[in-house]
Amino acid sequence: AFRALPVERPRELVSVRELATDSEGRTVNVGRLSLDDFRKMREAVGSIATLAAYAEGRVVVQAGDRTEHDGVQWVDPGYFGTLGVRALLGRTFSPEDDPRNGGSGGVVITEKTWIRLFDRDHDVTSRTISVNGIVEPILGVAPGGFSGFDVGENPVLFGLSSEAPPEWAFFQMLARLGRGTSAARLQSRLAAAYDAIRSGETGRRSFIMVDGRSSESKEKIQVVDGSRGESRLRGDAALPIALVGGLLALVLVVLAGNLAILLAVRALAERRTAAIRLALGAPPALVAGGWLVESLVLALGGALIGLTGVATLGDSLLSLAPLPQWAHGVGLALDGRTVVVALGLAVTIALLVGGLAAWEHVRVMPQLRLREEASTVAGVRGQLRLRNVLIASEVALSVVLLVAMGLFVRSAAALLAIDTGFPLERVGTFRVDTPDPLAKQAGPELLRLREEIATLPGVTAAGFSASPVLGGVQSYVVGAVEGFEPEPGEVMMLNALAVSPGFFESLDTPLARGRFFDDADVGRATRSVIVNRQFAEHYFRGDPIGRRISFNFMRGDWSEPQPDDLFVIGVVDDRMVSDVREQPTPRVYPLSTGGSSSVVFYVRTSGNPMRLEPTIERLVRERMPEAAFVAPRTLAEQRDLSLRRELLTRDLTLVFGAVAAALAALGLFAIVSYQVGERRREFGLRQALGATPSMLVQHVVADGLRPVLWGLAAGVALAAVLGRVAASQLYGVTPRDPVAFVVALLLMGVAAVVACLPAAFRASHTDPAKALRS
Repeated sequence: AFRALPVERPRELVSVRELATDSEGRTVNVGRLSLDDFRKMREAVGSIATLAAYAEGRVVVQAGDRTEHDGVQWVDPGYFGTLGVRALLGRTFSPEDDPRNGGSGGVVITEKTWIRLFDRDHDVTSRTISVNGIVEPILGVAPGGFSGFDVGENPVLFGLSSEAPPEWAFFQMLARLGRGTSAARLQSRLAAAYDAIRSGETGRRSFIMVDGRSSESKEKIQVVDGSRGESRLRGDAALPIALVGGLLALVLVVLAGNLAILLAVRALAERRTAAIRLALGAPPALVAGGWLVESLVLALGGALIGLTGVATLGDSLLSLAPLPQWAHGVGLALDGRTVVVALGLAVTIALLVGGLAAWEHVRVMPQLRLREEASTVAGVRGQLRLRNVLIASEVALSVVLLVAMGLFVRSAAALLAIDTGFPLERVGTFRVDTPDPLAKQAGPELLRLREEIATLPGVTAAGFSASPVLGGVQSYVVGAVEGFEPEPGEVMMLNALAVSPGFFESLDTPLARGRFFDDADVGRATRSVIVNRQFAEHYFRGDPIGRRISFNFMRGDWSEPQPDDLFVIGVVDDRMVSDVREQPTPRVYPLSTGGSSSVVFYVRTSGNPMRLEPTIERLVRERMPEAAFVAPRTLAEQRDLSLRRELLTRDLTLVFGAVAAALAALGLFAIVSYQVGERRREFGLRQALGATPSMLVQHVVADGLRPVLWGLAAGVALAAVLGRVAASQLYGVTPRDPVAFVVALLLMGVAAVVACLPAAFRASHTDPAKALRS
């Protein structure tokens, strides 16, 4: 389950959201409050609640000889006090630390940072850490398990909001309700203050992008429960977690049914022993209780092993999460409720599966058992009717899991087969992160670094961009296009990606018209831009070369060039830049001069690009020693990383399907083996009357497959109904994909036949004389 915040009295916390609603009623949480907005709203609230503000960002952190680019949470001085979080070591922020009040600033690091960068040094509060090139004293260490109100972001440290760079000017708010204050009362007070702030901002217009469509928006304040913090993961993870949980539940049901079959078959095999005990006066409850105790020992033992595994391997299991943030937003820590649920489930399963075996021992009179009436063919079949129903149920559930396996395997294969147009295996990518105070001066160094990398042996081309290709990131800028008149209500939100010279060459992107960027464009007075085919066809009529684009959305008069005009110099083919599932979309590529705190490089080579990693890292360290060299990988690995959720779901369904099919086959093997043992005299008589070994094999296999056929039919119907649940998680395949169903039926059918064959061969080798004498 998602963790509740590890803070004092979390039920008193609320999240204060700034919601933006477009003309069609679509609403998103934007969180675009400034620190000045926060201070005004805090004053308006008064004593009915305590407000705190925070913003997520990324910084270059240097500790000793390590330089990293990590997450940071910029917070106001009262943040920890509002949440009720005390430091593990040292202290948290106080108003006196704020540089605006004459303080010396400082940071609070997380426990993981304390362990990783400072090796649990208990004198860490006497040390410093460099944040974006500024040396900050370490005031304290946050307690373990606390990573901020925004669950899943996992910052390495907390910094004071007043020291946040200008680009992190937007904050979100939380509050702790005062005694007797309701969320509705706080919302009323905040809404009035918010409306007063916005009414004083003349000429202000807001825009949002939802589902690829842009619109003007109206904002409002909403107060919601904050006991579990704020998290985008809940929406992203709800369906995948429910899906995986459902598949696990099916495996558990199959496992329980399998255990019931194995115990019941053993009970049938030992029925004469039980009959003797009953005949000698043993109470039926005592005979039945032995089976219940055995099943309880099995179930509770398994539950304890599982709980121990979660307690010791929880963090390792979460490292397999589809998105790295899930490991910080989803908890596997054991608590009393988790243990009670696990043990209760184990006891329930034990009573159900053990009850079947116990009932088998006490439901028939001892004298009937001693006369071995149950050993007749009719008796055996009658006793096994319930077990056959269980086998059919197991097969049906296994078919559902195998169909899910087929669907997700085919979906992942379809995603991996998408032709992005990029030479994925021959392009290496890495990120260079520069401290914010040095970012604007880093442009020339980044451009020179690009030129040096481009001249390395084996390098065909090199370039960089402001955000990663195939990284799931899109950036929109409100703008205007020369000669294009938007429809009434249409907002010109342009999909923009700033790139350097060499970017298109490094990704082998064909040029449709005009030319690529070159190094001379960086120094020209006129600013250059390249657009893709979709952009040219949608916004321009005729030749787009030389036409202008402006990121000033108020621009209406194009008669005279303006300093911010971008002149189109080329048109490139459409490419899936942000995601392999991306539909062709109009995109504009402004020329990047590298003045950014983070850029992503692309290096196309004639061979394996990862062989150049040590050389490239050395060049980065030499030219930009204050920068962080991050995440070198091939573009193919970047693509796979973006599909991590789909690939993990594929792998999990492969495991679940294989386990379920194996369990169903094991249960069938037990049933058929028992039948063969009980019918050995019948098989001996059949052979004495002329039956051949092959005929006996066919007879046993046909008998064993009868409940399997029922299960296959039921499984297909169930999978067809349940498949709609997974429809949104599939790509390029429908929930009723015939290939997935046929493969599932074939796999389950083959597993069932293989399970029947050992017992069938044993039946075919029955000695007629021995069988008839026994």
